[in-house]
Amino acid sequence: MTATEIASGRSITLLDVTVPTAQLRAALIACRPHVDKPPADSSQKLARTRVWAAGDQLLVGATDRQTVALAAVHVTDSSPDSDAGQFDLAPIDVKKILAVFQITNAKLADDYFVRLVWRAAISTTTTAVTGEPAADAVATWLHLTDVSGLLSGDELELTGMTTSDDFPDIPAQIARWCALPTCAGADAFGVPELVLDRFRVAAKAYEQAVTISAPSDIHLMLWQIGDHFLGAATAGRIDLTGSEETATDSALALRRARDRWQHRLPTPIPGDPDMVTVWNATAVDLDETPEDGDDTPEPSLDGLDQELVIAAARLVVESQFGSASMLQRKLRIGYAKAGRVLDVLARFRVVGSSQGATVTRLVLARPADLPEITAEITDSHPDAGAPDA
Repeated sequence: MTATEIASGRSITLLDVTVPTAQLRAALIACRPHVDKPPADSSQKLARTRVWAAGDQLLVGATDRQTVALAAVHVTDSSPDSDAGQFDLAPIDVKKILAVFQITNAKLADDYFVRLVWRAAISTTTTAVTGEPAADAVATWLHLTDVSGLLSGDELELTGMTTSDDFPDIPAQIARWCALPTCAGADAFGVPELVLDRFRVAAKAYEQAVTISAPSDIHLMLWQIGDHFLGAATAGRIDLTGSEETATDSALALRRARDRWQHRLPTPIPGDPDMVTVWNATAVDLDETPEDGDDTPEPSLDGLDQELVIAAARLVVESQFGSASMLQRKLRIGYAKAGRVLDVLARFRVVGSSQGATVTRLVLARPADLPEITAEITDSHPDAGAPDA
């Protein structure tokens, strides 16, 4: 008889979320160049991509100590039984995910979704002689399923990596860098894609321009791509010192994206001299309110039901995700109608204007703005445009 034997076992779900396939792919692609690639006989503790569960976001990060990358993926649905946590992906796992879950129709990119279920099996061992508990053996695995259509599509199951305790807390570290004074104001630098090295991959994954800013007192530059990617590396100008009336559109957009990151990153520790207020700038509307006497027409509902528009505004603002596919799923309406709803929300400065059929809208409003938005929609003209259907 062996010294120990398996006496009992149980399986628990640590995380069960659904995310947009396009965002998951972009995050993994953007972080992949920053994963450490050590020799086989060296430490492998940084040779991984880490995923943190953070409320309605998954944060994806990687580093080799020379550069750092952090990307955000919006969670469109989650199980209430899920526990917040973190898991690691080996480079081969990332390669498999990107190979299996692809977007085959770019025009319908917003309609692709992946469900991620992270589970752990815990087996309790007992000694054969005394019957006393000896140890717990834990095995984890990640199951991914394409849930884009009415029926489940491709599936992939990955054996979980052993989590490295030495892996740095990238969200907390970037929060600290972002809290340094110059990062909240002064100057930032727009860099063309062709001059990028590792961050060129992230720029291509998100199809957006890169903005670089320099925190004070340290030889480091922060690389930001919209509101989904933040990176850092050792060492077009955008002036962030102007007022809201004189600032350029680029400066206003950058301030809003930074304000969103404030809500995702950890709160700086009080008393630490390096931990000043994260992002002095606050979100601002990109569309100016018409001056008195302006003959700009008041926004209308384009014939849509008032309660539908208010419900859509609440979904978009609370999730900070302006997607027609999300409204289609949550409100159970047609895709074309969801697009009309977004167009109406743009008139109320809830989201930005359309940049194409497959592009997620920039969310301009914050949760604190919802009472004012609701009142404005309630007082608006209901009958302009085509009738609701």
